[in-house]
Amino acid sequence: MKKLVSLLAFPLIFLCLLQASAFGENRITEYDYNGELVNALIGYDFQPLDLDEGSYTINGYLGQPEANVTLTGSGDGTLVCVVNDGSAGSSTQAFENAYVSMSNMTVTADDNNSGFVGTNSLSFAGCVFNKYFCYWGSNGAIFSNCSFTPSYSENSFGTADGSNFTFAGCTFNAPVNLTTSNSGAGTVNISGCTFGSGLINSPAGAGNWIINISGSNTFNGATLTREALVSALGSVKNSGLTVTLDGETVWTNGAAVQQPDPEPSPDPSPSVYYKIEVSSSSASGMTVAHVSGGGRIASGESTTVTAPSIAGYSFSGWYSSADENCQSTEQTYTFYPTCDCTMTAKYVAETGYTFGLAIDADSYSVEGATGADGAYSCIPGSSITVSYTGSNTFKYWVNGSDKVVSTDKAYSFNIGSYTSLKAKTYEQQSSKATVAFLNAYGQVISTAEYTTGLAASDITYPEAPFKLGYKFTGWSATADEIASAINAGSEYIEVKPQYTAEENIFIVTVNCSGDGLNGEPKTIAVQKGKYLSAAAETIECYSFSCWMVEGVIIGTTESITISPMHDTTLTAVYVKTGEATEAKQPIINLTEVVNSYNTDTGKYTVTFIATRSVPDEYSVVEQGILYSPSEFNPLHASPFKTDGGLVEGIYKSSDAKTDLTGTFALNINTATENKTFYAAGYMILRNSSNELVYIYSPAKSGTASK
Repeated sequence: MKKLVSLLAFPLIFLCLLQASAFGENRITEYDYNGELVNALIGYDFQPLDLDEGSYTINGYLGQPEANVTLTGSGDGTLVCVVNDGSAGSSTQAFENAYVSMSNMTVTADDNNSGFVGTNSLSFAGCVFNKYFCYWGSNGAIFSNCSFTPSYSENSFGTADGSNFTFAGCTFNAPVNLTTSNSGAGTVNISGCTFGSGLINSPAGAGNWIINISGSNTFNGATLTREALVSALGSVKNSGLTVTLDGETVWTNGAAVQQPDPEPSPDPSPSVYYKIEVSSSSASGMTVAHVSGGGRIASGESTTVTAPSIAGYSFSGWYSSADENCQSTEQTYTFYPTCDCTMTAKYVAETGYTFGLAIDADSYSVEGATGADGAYSCIPGSSITVSYTGSNTFKYWVNGSDKVVSTDKAYSFNIGSYTSLKAKTYEQQSSKATVAFLNAYGQVISTAEYTTGLAASDITYPEAPFKLGYKFTGWSATADEIASAINAGSEYIEVKPQYTAEENIFIVTVNCSGDGLNGEPKTIAVQKGKYLSAAAETIECYSFSCWMVEGVIIGTTESITISPMHDTTLTAVYVKTGEATEAKQPIINLTEVVNSYNTDTGKYTVTFIATRSVPDEYSVVEQGILYSPSEFNPLHASPFKTDGGLVEGIYKSSDAKTDLTGTFALNINTATENKTFYAAGYMILRNSSNELVYIYSPAKSGTASK
């Protein structure tokens, strides 16, 4: 009725529209046909339509076999919404069997997982997609100068159907997700495109996809090189993926293709390169921080070196081995090398600062700290002993992560950051009992106090705790058993979860790499959630250098422990005796990020696994994972303050294990799908000069999803 009134009020405009139609311009507004484009196409006998600015819908069914559909918008102000008709996901079957061309508009949908079902062909030019589209008919689609802005389950574009896709001059804020296709195989052509934080995702079993990348493409703000492409593909699970770059195959069968040795340059004056190494040191000359930058730098090119802030030290400056002079007092320093050199970040130990220690217990004593009433100050790295002296029955000490760190009343440790301890005790009362529920990792997740004379129905269990790679089957004591024990006089009952292993087996291939080495790889089956320890073999005429996984160095110690969450190749790298090996230094990396969904509780779990490798000249004071529940880099500036506490917005999870090699898992539970968490592994070590050393891994993110 509103439209009718508008036409009656402005008869002159209505007449002009009729005249325009008569001349074949076919321009419509959002008021024509109520903005429903299927009806408009039928009304204009399937002629090309020009859409004025406004909102339109694709709803209904065209009903014209092999119709040609051409829709041209007026820019961002033209918004076309795909209405979910229940055909698949949130998609439409309106253009079934049609040949569709859409340009110069914003394309949206009722919800994510949208698209066009059953089309013969799709072509888009100058379009912006602000929802996650993944249905593209039987043949796929061509995109020219389009933008994909959503980030749905970490992806901006998907393929639930369609087998051939071409992208030219397109922009993606998140990866392209290659899942399935009609034939189980497909081809993607990419040229002149820009990618943000991700490139390609493709889950295991998604079929045989061929990706052809050509021309100048941008990834993470830089030109997409072979090295960057191979690195980005390292996390792809689909072994059926083949990727070419400018006609050369760089990835197939789940691994990078070995690049052939380059032909000798005929240029009698080859480019000059400089080797720039980086290190850190305190007054003792020992490493105290993990610095980054340098490498093989061509003459005339710049390089950037970065030194982190670390608790207990102030940054003095960058010093060059070329002249032993200070080059910069900025922690991030960019320069143009003129010779081979080592850039050393020098630190000066601060004096007079202390780390905080908080104790929660009804009665205790402290050695090695000063203070009172639960709040103490400690010299960083010093040995502390906390002893429970109360009259209650003592069970254990737990840390700030609620993990059990000691079952002895007297707990001794070296303090590497702000530390909180709580004594778990229970008061002996003839008519009362304490029931403690633990998870699989020794954390106390719930306690309850009961009075004798109760029934089994009075016992309340907490929510089943998650354990990666295992299915919860029940608790170590039934309600009847707990009630009977309490009524029989038990004063403290500890209940632990029971699990069965999931049917998830990963294959770890352990091999040796080195000039002239041709060892036979070993394959080992590892249950999900379990660990694998490996030791480098002694090989005559060779020296062990490092361990690598997917092109990343994860350790320089001769033994290593990993916890694989997918089929993995672990490589022991060797060099010929007398050649330089990788420097023996502490290394920690987040080697796995895993998403899980519990159908029983309806909750999601994001699991980060840190792998550490520490040489013998260090001891581990503290290790674990730093994390943030918001888009905040856990390594922004210095995560630790001078009192050993964490800056606002960063949290940590740690345990009492101080083994030089091992893994640490952090499980973050959430009821919110698509919530992203950010994490980084960390270690606080003591070097042979009795100084604390702070080592961090690169940060990674994980998003809650099924």
